[in-house]
Parts: sequence; structure tokens; C-alpha cells
Amino acid sequence: MALAFDDESGEYSILDGCAPQDGGGYTYASKAGYENPMEVISGFFGQAEMRMRRKIGDRLEAEDRDRYTGELVKRGQ
Repeated sequence: MALAFDDESGEYSILDGCAPQDGGGYTYASKAGYENPMEVISGFFGQAEMRMRRKIGDRLEAEDRDRYTGELVKRGQ
């Protein structure tokens, strides 16, 4: 996931599924464009937070912990 600014159009974008190309530049799977920089930064950090919370929660559950509190879960009771 990346933030981008297009100098020609003045558009801010959130790019997802980014991969570098040989010879420079990037390809991406999806693009969400915004004219307002506050909207793009809010959207970007909202998506990043959601992804990280999901990853952290999955890891906590794998360690027998509650995904929301991190408390150790007692199994078999």
C-alpha cells in the first residue's frame, strides 16, 4: 500500500497491491483517487490500521490469546 501524488492532475491516490517494475516505476492492483489531501491521508492510515489490527489479532489467537485484549485464553473450560 502506498500514497502517491500526480503532479499533472494534482490528484492524491492510495495504491494497493504495489509491485516494482523492471526499469523503474510500479504496478498496482487498485487505486483510489482523491482531490483533498486530508481525505487521502485519513483513508490511508485507516486502511493501514485495519490491516495491522487484523494481523496482530490473528497472531494473538495463534498464541491462545484474545484477539482484542491480548489476555491469555484458558482452553478446555
